[in-house]
Amino acid sequence: MNLTENDEENNRALELSQKEYSIKDQFSTKIIFITADAGHGKTALLREFQSIKAKEYLDGKSEQLFWHIDLQGRQLLRLSEAFMADLGELRVTGLWMQSIIRLMKHGLLVIGFDELAAEQGTNDALGSLALLVDSLNNTGIIVAASGRTFFDTEDYFKKTRLFEGKTNQLCSFNEITLRNWTKDEVSLYAFTREINNSDNFYAKVYNLLGRESNHPLLTRPFLISQLVSAITKYNISVSDFIGGMSNPRDSNQGVNSLIEAFIKREVEEKWKDKETGEPYLNQEQHKWILSSIAEEMRKSQTEKIQVDIIQTLVLLLLEEWGIDKSRRMEVFEMVKMHALMVFPIDGNHNYRLFEHAEFKDYFTSISLKRLLIESLRSSKSRELSSFLSTAQISDSVALYTFSNAGFNNSDIEPLISLLQDLVKKEWKPTFININVGTMIPFILNRYDLEPNIEINSKIVYTSLVFENKNF
Repeated sequence: MNLTENDEENNRALELSQKEYSIKDQFSTKIIFITADAGHGKTALLREFQSIKAKEYLDGKSEQLFWHIDLQGRQLLRLSEAFMADLGELRVTGLWMQSIIRLMKHGLLVIGFDELAAEQGTNDALGSLALLVDSLNNTGIIVAASGRTFFDTEDYFKKTRLFEGKTNQLCSFNEITLRNWTKDEVSLYAFTREINNSDNFYAKVYNLLGRESNHPLLTRPFLISQLVSAITKYNISVSDFIGGMSNPRDSNQGVNSLIEAFIKREVEEKWKDKETGEPYLNQEQHKWILSSIAEEMRKSQTEKIQVDIIQTLVLLLLEEWGIDKSRRMEVFEMVKMHALMVFPIDGNHNYRLFEHAEFKDYFTSISLKRLLIESLRSSKSRELSSFLSTAQISDSVALYTFSNAGFNNSDIEPLISLLQDLVKKEWKPTFININVGTMIPFILNRYDLEPNIEINSKIVYTSLVFENKNF
């Protein structure tokens, strides 16, 4: 077969690219992404692997350690700070950033962290990751848990090109994807948690969900574990739990139903006067407290919060509601033992965090929804502007804000007009334009667009925010 000049050139280019890939794979810093949707156990996997490698090291079976860095909601831009914070908690003296880099270069230490924030519309994470790769000088391994959207093809190639433009070192990207749980895993988990008639547990949930095998309540380990926990802790039947969902086929209602079930039982069975049986707070007040805690975490850009700060937030709300002073100490104690909040992984009892990031996002959405409704009704948007300026909201926050009751079709045009005005009034760079760009697709996805709505502000949309939308 005769080759044209272009064919020969293309073949040479292919051979060079294959050779370059081979060199990269052997002599480069390897970046391994563990990808999955929220609730699939990325963080739990990293923590478990850290424990396994530590035991192997202590038993003399391995010379290598794996260190999972808990960023505590901090941006990857402050990774060195996270290193030092964890070393401080481990009480390791004399080990500094350069020592860590040297251990990584020699393959004695592998670093893992979550979540990589690159898919959230900012390049800070990639820039900081590139600095770390530069320090490793074509050696070492980095593991990062990330939402699957990072590896969606078009955006992935865009990010890798951007990343390679920020470093002079060779690096190779690899992906490990966590698969959904199937009937076998769900049934086994139900059996280990001693669910009655565990063999039929999957079939019962499957049928109640409209025979939807891909529903998050059947595929995501976190939601399944919380469903089982609700059943065992509060003796709720599967039928009662799923029956409380207005539309069981709506996959977004899993987290909402879990939270509603937990709060209802907290109010009715725990947060009440032992003598009179009267609840200390109603369910809405209960949610308000948790949303205030989530908002404080968002402002501070952290996943954990001091108990003292929680009590201060609660005190302000109790005074605003006129709750009797004799009940305040009981509420202070109850909030420290809340079913939706846990101790940090280090066991520090002076801090609390939400059991899962989705819970935090859910309660953050309550604060956002409240501000949006107040701004629509009063035409005063100062507090809303402050909320959206402070930090970036996740897709989950936008999803929960507009997936539950609170807005109707008549609100949509004034709501989008309000958000566009906030963008137009922005006089210095903040998070407003990207937060508005995150919210608008979720607003439009939920409501009928009659008549058409014009959006003409300078809004920043991430490349994946329109994924799976219905308009």
